[in-house]
Amino acid sequence: MDDGFNLGYLLSPESVAVIGASKRPGSPGNVAISNLNRLGFSGRIFPVNPKYEELLGIRCYGDISSVPENVDCALICLPSAVVPESLEKAAKAGARSAIIYASGFAETGDTGRDLQKALKQIANAYSLPICGPNCIGLVNFKNGFGGLSAAVSSELSTGRISAVCQSGSVAIAFLNSGRGLDFHHVVSSGNEAIVTVEDYIEYFIEDEETDVVLAFVESFRNIPKLRAVAARSRESGKPIIVLKVGRSLLAQRTVASHTGALAGVDAVLNALCRQCGIIRVTDMNEMLETASLFRGLDCRQAQGEKLGMMAVSGGEIGLLADLAEDIGICLPTLSDKTISEIREYLPPYSNISNPLDAWGNGDLGKTYANCLAALGRDPGVDLVAVCLDMQAGTKGEQAEFYKTAAHSIADVAGQLEKPVIVFSNISGGLHPGLHAILEQGEVPVLQGSAESLRAIAHWFQFSTSRGTPVAPGQYQRNNERAAAAASLLTGASLSEHASKEVLKLYAIPVTPEKLVTSLEEAQEAISELGFPVALKVDSADLPHKTEADVIRLNITDSERLAKAYGEIMAKAEKAVIGAKINGVLVEEMLNLDDAVEVIAGVSVDPQCGPVVLFGLGGIFAEALTDVALRVAPLSEADAWSMLNEIRGTDLLAGARGKPPVDRAAIVEVLQKLSDLAMELGEQISEVDINPLVVYPEGKGVVAADALIVTTTPQCFKRLLNGG
Repeated sequence: MDDGFNLGYLLSPESVAVIGASKRPGSPGNVAISNLNRLGFSGRIFPVNPKYEELLGIRCYGDISSVPENVDCALICLPSAVVPESLEKAAKAGARSAIIYASGFAETGDTGRDLQKALKQIANAYSLPICGPNCIGLVNFKNGFGGLSAAVSSELSTGRISAVCQSGSVAIAFLNSGRGLDFHHVVSSGNEAIVTVEDYIEYFIEDEETDVVLAFVESFRNIPKLRAVAARSRESGKPIIVLKVGRSLLAQRTVASHTGALAGVDAVLNALCRQCGIIRVTDMNEMLETASLFRGLDCRQAQGEKLGMMAVSGGEIGLLADLAEDIGICLPTLSDKTISEIREYLPPYSNISNPLDAWGNGDLGKTYANCLAALGRDPGVDLVAVCLDMQAGTKGEQAEFYKTAAHSIADVAGQLEKPVIVFSNISGGLHPGLHAILEQGEVPVLQGSAESLRAIAHWFQFSTSRGTPVAPGQYQRNNERAAAAASLLTGASLSEHASKEVLKLYAIPVTPEKLVTSLEEAQEAISELGFPVALKVDSADLPHKTEADVIRLNITDSERLAKAYGEIMAKAEKAVIGAKINGVLVEEMLNLDDAVEVIAGVSVDPQCGPVVLFGLGGIFAEALTDVALRVAPLSEADAWSMLNEIRGTDLLAGARGKPPVDRAAIVEVLQKLSDLAMELGEQISEVDINPLVVYPEGKGVVAADALIVTTTPQCFKRLLNGG
């Protein structure tokens, strides 16, 4: 969205015109006015319909030009065919924003796309921010602006969570969740003809009345803006919690390189979220529990990543320990002092560990409180979570029994400097009495073991991301270099030699080599390179040379050279009929003693753009799938985090007596690949360096093999074009 659009008129209007206002119950023009009345809209309402003089107790106007003032927002409750004309009339009458509920636009085909294009032209001409079309609108509980075409309850309270949903049904689900998540804004953004999900998130981050931002997303439209907004969210301490659907959309795209196969679209989005500090959840329950946790704690004080956990059942702590391990939550060993202190309150036979079974003799007043306090004072614990059975079905004496525990938790939480939360093992509702005690003590309450622990993991993720640099990687285009590289991009893909020539332009070290077209030239190359050497057929039609058996390694004399040359040329002729053979690469044989083989590359994602990949390399690259991804441009911190993220990071630090490898040289290559990706991203689809041979610290790296794919596979191309 252009910076000339003011979202304040759309999200917090002081005057509203309802174009297409109606007396027919259930119609958008009736529901919208009912919502405004029901929520106590603090502004002025102007129904517009020539059929009526009065509607729902409010004076009605024949057309928008008759309304006595320039309204902040026009709610257009009309069929799609007449919406463009109505929108333009509203704009000419001085409307400053609009909500368009109707479907029948870009989601329906060519005719609908033409209608939506007309909306965009009008909006751009008048700097008119639009919510929709094909949406249910939005609500602002702060000023009672119920700009929704679906009925909203007057019992909902205003809060400090704001949500944007590209699905109207999900927006309704948020409003009706019954989880006590009081919202400031809830937006159904629909087709996003003008205002996109990134624009709404930006507004919420800057909104002083919003502390937590939720987004249900089918497709991002402006990744650079999302990255910038995410940086601002970390600075302000406001988490962005995203539920992105359609994870398998591009899973079947055709790829020619290892990099392309490994950089699946969902993995790219995960990497982007990790890179930007955005919290990504997998379902609605996880989103709601995560929102509950962040609503209940001061996000600006998020710190640490170690959990202390307590329950009153050995079986429960076994379950919780399993889930914590699966989710990746650190449960630190308690200090000797903490263990000694807890022993004073539990029977001698008690196993004191983390998670802690604090049942003891069943005294949930004294024992429970003292164990919780000791756990919270442990220097190795950053957050304390208490599992308490408080399901909605808890009755009678059992409920009274657990109220004692709830009071103890609330009392201790008020004395500890660390955050304390409570969760119930089972979702499906909380006992109102127990919930009320904890809410009064300002203790966040979650439900569902897995959902609650994932929410805690997200809290720790947000804590960690707030401590990392917030600025996206910087990039300075080199036009001369980009032009030189582009001139080498001939054909659907490049041979190894041609690919390495591109890498050399970006100062990425490659294997010393000679491209020859005869055995005699190969023998001459030896005088410069010396034995041992490797021979490889150079052909863009044979991207996977190992499978085609057109490589011979460790050739140590002229006799073996001649034999190997003949063998690989014969194999090449049989591998692909009609393959274009450029010649044979005679390469210096690399010494792999103390070296580690990794993979580095680039893939182009249709939403996120160029993506840099790093992982373990060689023939096991795809089999191990131990890779890290980041969206270009990369910062130096991004590149270093990729090295630390892979499971095989210990191999880089030195394992089984080997010295540490030159990690700084890998970081340089990843940043250079980022530059390459930014300059050539529209002309390439994949870059593959496999293996990138990494030598011991201070001795650098060498690209032993490379492949650049210049054309985009057809299914990928259609998606790039929005098909």
